[in-house]
Amino acid sequence: MALLAASLAGIPPLGGFWSKWMILLAAAERGAWVAALAVAAGTVLSCLYYVPLFFVLYGPSRPEVSAKKSGAPFPGGRLLLALGASAVLLALLYLVPGLREQFVSAGTSALVPDAYIGNVLGRPVP
Repeated sequence: MALLAASLAGIPPLGGFWSKWMILLAAAERGAWVAALAVAAGTVLSCLYYVPLFFVLYGPSRPEVSAKKSGAPFPGGRLLLALGASAVLLALLYLVPGLREQFVSAGTSALVPDAYIGNVLGRPVP
């Protein structure tokens, strides 16, 4: 979790840093300063969000509170909720006509660079 959070925050030398760096370079090269500022602001917000997580994960440990003393509900409830939501989403994928084809089409167009750029920019690539 910590490694993925660091990559999302854009901490070097992880993949998230290099992708943000390339976007910043491309935006600066084209003079798209709003896009560059948006990426930089997103990086700062990600760091503000994930750095406290590192302190919780790797900081000094706090005494454990047992579930019986705190009166906390069964912790497996969240797992059951996630499994139920996953089952509903998978059922919708196969029961709703055309939904699966839309997802496959979106995934296929994301793999073709010209089609992806055209979809993102809303116009054909010159």
